[in-house]
This record gives sequence, structure tokens and C-alpha cells, in this order.
Amino acid sequence: GLAWIVGSSIDVFLISYLNDVLGKGTEDLYLITTFSLGGIIIGSFLAPKLYETMNKKIGFYVPSFLFGFVILGYALKLPLMILLLLLMTGGIAQGVFLTFLNSYLQEVTSQSYYARVASFYTLLMKGASLPGLFLIGLLIDTTRVITAGYFIGFYMIALGVFSILMLQQVGNEGEVED
Repeated sequence: GLAWIVGSSIDVFLISYLNDVLGKGTEDLYLITTFSLGGIIIGSFLAPKLYETMNKKIGFYVPSFLFGFVILGYALKLPLMILLLLLMTGGIAQGVFLTFLNSYLQEVTSQSYYARVASFYTLLMKGASLPGLFLIGLLIDTTRVITAGYFIGFYMIALGVFSILMLQQVGNEGEVED
């Protein structure tokens, strides 16, 4: 949920970057959406095979690291073509994460709790964007787009570290298995 607050509302950062740093208008929004959507599609195609062959925990924390590094690339003002390829990588990470999360929830949730878990999941996926939009917008407004990029990037990397620590404990309890 903490990662999805950023993941679902990162468009505010990307549009601000497009306008403020690259000096491009909203007519160039295709630069962001094409590469991001392409990455999500690739990630969604790769995820089922990865889900079957790798440790499930990796699919939960690696996307946070990748997404953090992608946003740090924007904060470092890398060349546009590199940023677009990074954005595609972030899209792949997002596609893998969402597929892993959906698959995992379907796999481990008992039928008697499935409706409640699905309702909470839907609330989280749809509701996280509002606080995310507010927080990222406030961060951009009170600092700058570049500074916000550093905050977002390091936040996502910190969530990746936190996830590793939490998932190690869950794995030790036998709740997350391959």
C-alpha cells in the first residue's frame, strides 16, 4: 500500500517533470504514456512465468527498488532517451508487481475471506492515488520537481529495504512459500 501511493500517482511527478524540466507541454504526454504502458504490458506478460519460477518475495520488493532507481534517474536529469527506457523498466516492474500481488492473493486467501480481501485490495488500488496525488503534488509545490524526484526515489528504495526485512520474517513463519 505504501508503494502503491507513489505508483498510482507518479503521473503528477512525470507531468511536472515534462513541463518544468524538459519544457514540453501536455501535447508531449505520449512520451510518458507510451513507454510506461509498454513496460506495464511487457511486465504483465513476463510476470506469470516469473511467478512460477522464482521466489515470490522477489516479485514484491525488487519492483520498489527498480521504481526508486527510475525516479532517481529523473532527479539526476539523465538524457531523455535514457529516462524513457528507465520509465519502460519502471512499467515492467509495475506490471510484475501487480501480477504477483494479484496471483499471490488469489493463491493464499481462503475462500471464506476472499471477498473481504478483494474488497480491501480494490479499495487500496483505487484509493491510494488520492493521498499519493496530494503528497506528491505538495512535495513538488513546496520543493522542486528535481527535489521531489530524490524524495520519491529514496522513499521507494527504503520501502524495498523495509519489504525485504518484513518478508524475511513472513517467510520464517512459513506464510510465504514458493
